[in-house]
This record gives sequence, C-alpha cells and structure tokens, in this order.
Amino acid sequence: MNSLDKIEAVMQHNVANISTWDQGDYNASPYYKDEYFDFDSFMRVFRDVVNIQGMEKVIKAKTEHRLDKKYLERYSKEK
Repeated sequence: MNSLDKIEAVMQHNVANISTWDQGDYNASPYYKDEYFDFDSFMRVFRDVVNIQGMEKVIKAKTEHRLDKKYLERYSKEK
C-alpha cells in the first residue's frame, strides 16, 4: 500500500497547474520514491506511465531545467 500512497501524490502533481509547483515539487516529481514500485510488474508499468506523464508536463511547460539531470537522462531512455 505504500506504493499507492506515493503514486497518488505524483498523480496529483500531474493534474495540478504547473505554475503552482515550487522547487520541492520538481525535486519530488516524477520518479519520487520510484523504488517502491519494483515489487510487482503491473505497479512498475503503472508507475512508469505516471512518470512519463509528469515528464511530458514539465517539458511542455519548458521547466525541465528545474529537474535533476538524472531524471532527464532516465526519461530520454524510457520514452
């Protein structure tokens, strides 16, 4: 259940207006507590989809410079 709690927070970020994000939101989304999803193949795929949606939102808003570079590298490998 810990994974559901974590993904719910990320999904809220994905639907919120990105203008409401502060640096803490960029630090925590996407890929926040990502390791919590490796226990089950469905949850892993579900989390990957949510991560990609978050990255696409950040890139569309042209705010990717606020993300850790490791997230951009990971996204470029996953898409």
